[in-house]
Amino acid sequence: MSAGDVVGIVANGALPYEFDAITREAVPVGDYVVVRTADGSEVLGMVEGTTINSEIMEVARNFSDASEAGELALRNPRDKSYSSHVRVLGLLDGLRSGEVRMPSLPPVPGSTMRRATPEELSAAFGGPDRRWFPIGSLLRSPSVRVHVDVNRVASRHLAILASTGAGKSNMLALIAKAIAGLRGTMVIFDYHGEYAGLDLGGRGRPVMPVVNPRHLDPDELADLLEIREGAGKQRHVLEEALSGARDARDFWGSLREGVEGQEDDREYREPARRVADIIESALRRFGSVLDPDSPPPLRLLAEGYVNVVNLSELSPRQADVVISRYMEEVLADRKRSRSGEPGVLRKPVVLALEEAHVFIPGGREDRTKTRETAARIAREGRKFGVSLVIVSQRPQRLDQDVLSQMGSLAVGRLLNQRDRSFVQDSSEFLTEEMTGYLPDLNPGEAILVGQWVKLPAMVKVDRVEEKLVGMDVDAVGEWSSWGGPSEDTDEFIRR
Repeated sequence: MSAGDVVGIVANGALPYEFDAITREAVPVGDYVVVRTADGSEVLGMVEGTTINSEIMEVARNFSDASEAGELALRNPRDKSYSSHVRVLGLLDGLRSGEVRMPSLPPVPGSTMRRATPEELSAAFGGPDRRWFPIGSLLRSPSVRVHVDVNRVASRHLAILASTGAGKSNMLALIAKAIAGLRGTMVIFDYHGEYAGLDLGGRGRPVMPVVNPRHLDPDELADLLEIREGAGKQRHVLEEALSGARDARDFWGSLREGVEGQEDDREYREPARRVADIIESALRRFGSVLDPDSPPPLRLLAEGYVNVVNLSELSPRQADVVISRYMEEVLADRKRSRSGEPGVLRKPVVLALEEAHVFIPGGREDRTKTRETAARIAREGRKFGVSLVIVSQRPQRLDQDVLSQMGSLAVGRLLNQRDRSFVQDSSEFLTEEMTGYLPDLNPGEAILVGQWVKLPAMVKVDRVEEKLVGMDVDAVGEWSSWGGPSEDTDEFIRR
């Protein structure tokens, strides 16, 4: 059945914002339909649920009955009944001009429901100016391109949530390319080293995660050196040594002397020796991260570029210190800029955090430095031109207060019921019907809701071809590239 054809009749109980329809056939979830309200206005709606019933199957109580009833039902086309639940998205005239206005009256029961045409959908999902960029195509109408608003990403925060392998990093790569094309400023905290090969048209900048230890508090330095959180005496030794080393010309030499000087105290002799060993080991393994002569993190970022901070060599605790430091300095600098004081970052900044559930956890016991900073950015970043993009495959582990302040969502396949419930409870944009469909999405498909889209959309997201890291490995293909004759697998196993 083509677009524009009548597919159903509005049932009783219609409301201005939702209605049920008895349909001619099963209408796929995610399809867009048009009906007229009681005052004659056309409204666009999205099918959120579809049901198929058989009257004959109602009487089946065991397998034999069901088998016989099933054969009868298949031979009798009038036995089947189809119905759909439709969410009203807005008046069609308003959507054509880019304005979302809800109707004041519901559709009249008995009125016809038709499929929306590609022209109507293109007008609703198109991008009228350069702040909109295409992110994919409608899942049920592939000819219709879906545009999202970069301004909303840069001001109202975004969460990208999906199971492993469902396309989260591909989505973030698309956003990064769009921001790079607009000469915007973005910082990606790349925990797995996935974005190094991204083609950003010369607007990408790799950033080593360098931190000046002089500017760290004792706990931050202890975390970077990987001193256990419960090692109180070792941390005390480091704190005492750090106080005398901050302004020393030879920072590490002074820190070592401060540690060794505490070996005279019997209580701290062994902890001091252990701290000395930890410092030497840390400098051998990741000394490049701790540079007492490095400039502040802001000086390592380039305005008008997508800055990719590669954290792949750091432990979660080390990465937490680095991320929180960068975030704190970006927010403080943007506050200065907005108040008229000299600042390094004069334009809005988008901060993107992979593995957000690790660094912004929701448990009371799992407090991280990044969590506190991210919560502050989620609350007040909009006023100062700092936005947050959080990416996670385990939404239920996220801080709910932070997630609830994300103005937009891109949600891919989520198989875990607790993850789905957590996302729905944390967001005003996802309906129960949309949430229920999340397990059925395929990799690369997502539901887009919130302020960055004009209307909720089920989308087949464009693929970033050059983004190879993070994709599943084709082990068989790579092994086969060695060349030479290959053997039949079944025959080889039977030997």
